[in-house]
Amino acid sequence: GKAMKTLFRKTGDKIDFQRLRTFYPKGSVIFREEDSRDNAYIIESGMVEITTTRHGKSVPLVRLSQGEIFGETSLLGEGPRSATAIAVE
Repeated sequence: GKAMKTLFRKTGDKIDFQRLRTFYPKGSVIFREEDSRDNAYIIESGMVEITTTRHGKSVPLVRLSQGEIFGETSLLGEGPRSATAIAVE
């Protein structure tokens, strides 16, 4: 599997810096569109594809790789996630 680190965790109005290492095998969903927003990630190795749903179909938005951050919109507000993140490498 590949590793991502949680950079920040949002708990209520508080944002905590944490270093939690999690491994996601290829094909694993890291989070889904409509999930609650509570983590941001940095990719240590591998690749993550960010997708959204349009007209009932999954639409790729971007592929991210080592050193890139995703899920950071979780720190900016409330409401569900607007995209899905999948480990692809």
